[in-house]
Amino acid sequence: MFTEARSRVMDFTPEVRGVYNRDMIQLSKAVICVDCDAISETIMVCPGCGSRQLLSLARVLNRTNS
Repeated sequence: MFTEARSRVMDFTPEVRGVYNRDMIQLSKAVICVDCDAISETIMVCPGCGSRQLLSLARVLNRTNS
C-alpha cells in the first residue's frame, strides 16, 4: 500500500513531491511520543520534547508483521 501511495506522489511536480515525501512516514518505522503525542521516525528520543517514552505506532494499531 505504501508503494502505491509513493507512486501516486511521483505524478506531482517536484515541489509538491517534496512536501509529500517529507510528511510521509512508513507505519513500520513510526513511533508516537507518550508525553507530547508527536509522531516521528526517531528511535531513541522524541524530536519534539526530548522524551524517551516512545511507542511503536504499528504495535499500538496491532499492525506488526511478527
